[in-house]
Amino acid sequence: MVPLRSERCTILERFNSYVRGPLRDHVVNLMGKEIDVPLKLCLTVALPNWWCGLVTVLSCDPRSDCELSASMEGYRSVSEYMLTNAGLNLVISPLMGILYFPLALRTTRLVAGLVRGPVGRMVAGSLAAALMLNLVNSLQAVGMASLAVLVVYPSWWIFSSFMAGVAALALLLWHTFLRSTGDGSFAEDDNESESEVLSDTFPI
Repeated sequence: MVPLRSERCTILERFNSYVRGPLRDHVVNLMGKEIDVPLKLCLTVALPNWWCGLVTVLSCDPRSDCELSASMEGYRSVSEYMLTNAGLNLVISPLMGILYFPLALRTTRLVAGLVRGPVGRMVAGSLAAALMLNLVNSLQAVGMASLAVLVVYPSWWIFSSFMAGVAALALLLWHTFLRSTGDGSFAEDDNESESEVLSDTFPI
């Protein structure tokens, strides 16, 4: 027997209530809130970048001739070239890479709270997340260039600029992954409000 329209609506409402209630609570307990991307997960995602960076450093870009690579890229010695290459590929690039997903989620949350309607939120959130990723890439390029200039042309003002960038990166990493309330979790009110915003943005 085909169920009546009212019965089908009731079944759908009960399904939506279950998904938005017990099922959502269970997933949140297992994985955390929407913006709580764990640092260990981001580090796991960045492992291929570290591996590729290590291969790049050890293979000398990958000409297998460190002296040739150093001279072609304008370094005065192989040690300068290796130091810069290690800093770029093993420190700056991976650390900036682990910020992509958390910052994209936070940008989406911010836009979803300002724009009305699911379509508008989806479009504005996608554009804002793309702009955020481009900004992170630009900051990464600036940091890499600063390190290269510092190694080749050391000076106090270049060193100060580079250390200011390192401090800004450390502060951003702390704010993204390590800032928490007294019990070690993010503020509950913020997470609850975001859950409501995202559920409105992508209704079931």
